[in-house]
Amino acid sequence: MKWFVFILGLIFNTEIGAQSFMDTVSDAQLKYKSKDFEQSFQTYKRAAAMRGDKFKTESSEENLNIELAQAAYRIEAYDDAIEYYQLAAKDLKNPIQQSAIYHNIGNAYLKAGKVEDAIEHYKTSIKLNGTDLETKSNLSKALRIKKSADKNKQERKKDASKSNKEKSQGESKMNMPEKEYSFEAQQKKQILNQLLRKEAETKRRIEEKRSHSSKKSKDW
Repeated sequence: MKWFVFILGLIFNTEIGAQSFMDTVSDAQLKYKSKDFEQSFQTYKRAAAMRGDKFKTESSEENLNIELAQAAYRIEAYDDAIEYYQLAAKDLKNPIQQSAIYHNIGNAYLKAGKVEDAIEHYKTSIKLNGTDLETKSNLSKALRIKKSADKNKQERKKDASKSNKEKSQGESKMNMPEKEYSFEAQQKKQILNQLLRKEAETKRRIEEKRSHSSKKSKDW
């Protein structure tokens, strides 16, 4: 009799626990539909904590993880979204469903600014379902973003190299020794210039004198 009462109580408690779990999931779904994504995500997390091993089935596991991931994505908690999508992907066997999950993981990585991770997951999605045009479009977008980022990185590297070179040249010029001013050298230069001017003036006068003498001579 005692064992019967114990088993009956265990079944009753399990049923209550299962109902509470399902009610929590339903509440999270209602909040999601009403676009209260933050509260939906928190309620889903409570449901996940209540689930334990008692209510865990393959179907409920993957569905709850997907819904958790979707709610996390909506509140821009992309790291959480990626984690739950990856957990869901492990439980899926259908390649089309797996492809959809990897597509969503790629989107979450792209939103998080992790372009290379996004590209890898888009490629995985396409391998599983090569007819998905949306994934191919997202992959093309991610590749363009990566190409643009790589180009900007190269330009910044080039500008930095040019700036460092100019800075080095500027410092080199600053370190060049200045010519010392010599008063004696300046005096010698002035005297030389004066002598050259006098010599030029003397030559000019001689030429003028010769020209004048030549005009006065008879023209035979």
